[in-house]
Amino acid sequence: MKKLKSIQPIAKRYATYGSSPILILGSDLNYWVCKYKDVNKLFNELLAYHFACLWHINIPESALIEIDYEKHVLPFEDRQGLVRLFFERECFGSSFLEKAFDIHQFILTNADVTRKIKNKEDFLKIALFDIWLSNEDRNQGNYNLLLQSVKGGYMLLYIIDNTDIFNSSMAYGNTITELTQEDSLLNSALATLLFGEDSRLSQKVDLLLKDFYLFVEECQRNLPSILDAVPQKWKIDIANYHTKINMIFSPQWLEICEHTFREYVQTFIISK
Repeated sequence: MKKLKSIQPIAKRYATYGSSPILILGSDLNYWVCKYKDVNKLFNELLAYHFACLWHINIPESALIEIDYEKHVLPFEDRQGLVRLFFERECFGSSFLEKAFDIHQFILTNADVTRKIKNKEDFLKIALFDIWLSNEDRNQGNYNLLLQSVKGGYMLLYIIDNTDIFNSSMAYGNTITELTQEDSLLNSALATLLFGEDSRLSQKVDLLLKDFYLFVEECQRNLPSILDAVPQKWKIDIANYHTKINMIFSPQWLEICEHTFREYVQTFIISK
């Protein structure tokens, strides 16, 4: 991952539930959306970013960013919650996608939008990715998906906001549990719009599940180097987290994920 520093005061603060990320101009002269609060959530973002890349899922480029509190936080008007402590360590930055917009219910009423999604099969991959990592915060009420405009009038799906993997971090202290129906993207209006009339959906599910085991194997192989990239200032108990993360590579968990994925596709798309 890139390591950058802020070079200007905060440009914007996003009024989102929970993270309230800030927009910063980095030393590479690009804008980055930065999260800075709970180190468990920063760790989740870092882990999900690397895993998503290995799954070939579109996700904004990420970087570790040092933000100068005196020069670049204090001058910002709305400093509520911007505690100095948060900026004594690296923040997690995601590249700002200028031509992207959030998916929400109003957009889904426009058939032209869904027809222009070029990588719609990635939606299934994202849903399986979330089941594997027990991401409890990407669902019909909160898609956490962006559509990025590209050449030819098309759009690409990107994932954002992966702070709630591992059952919103609860699995690091206990054990990982399967994603509920309410917390799955497969139980959404977008899933129905994209695949409700797809006669080849069952074949696509079978092909994706064959790749699933290859993606997981690649993530397991790369896990040591991913954990090596975790900043020391985050003070993450790497040994303990490593042990807990290994749960997602167990044959029993992979079997649960496959069963859950097939069940939700059947229930919420094929049989709907």
